Amino acid sequence: LVDLAPAAIIVRDLKSRITFWNSEAEKIYGWTRDEALGKITHELFQTQFPEPLSQIEAETLGGASWQGELLHTTKSGERIVVASRWVLRRDGQGNPAGFLEVNANITERKRAEEAQRQLAAIVESSADAIFSKTLDGVIQSWNQGAERLYGYSTQEAVGKSVTILAPPGGKDEIRDI
Repeated sequence: LVDLAPAAIIVRDLKSRITFWNSEAEKIYGWTRDEALGKITHELFQTQFPEPLSQIEAETLGGASWQGELLHTTKSGERIVVASRWVLRRDGQGNPAGFLEVNANITERKRAEEAQRQLAAIVESSADAIFSKTLDGVIQSWNQGAERLYGYSTQEAVGKSVTILAPPGGKDEIRDI
């Protein structure tokens, strides 16, 4: 079942040496199970952590799970972003034995979010009036250029019918268009 999981499942000992590597880890990272076993994860992946590794491990050893985004390098040298969750693994006597790490590759999602942020910044900074509306004519977005041209603030325009932009007597014409 672990090999059917849609995420990389990696088990490490307390020294971060890989003791288990599922097939999705092979797909995401490019190393075979045999190549990965025994390696130290943060060295193999050239991991960039959002906080010190010692702090993450201490938090996890303290019984809490840790989750966050990590920057990893694959066997081919590609840098990827993974959503990672770490939990403490215990032996049969209840003593800490290592870590269970589950990583999902979210690189494409992060790229799409960044592209969307860039596009939103371009639209917002444009001197041109740019707005969007639903198919039934309800204004969904409104940039600063639209505020300057039409005189309505974003709060006044969003959620209203596009007919607020029609000249006197022109509301039916806008509905037809």
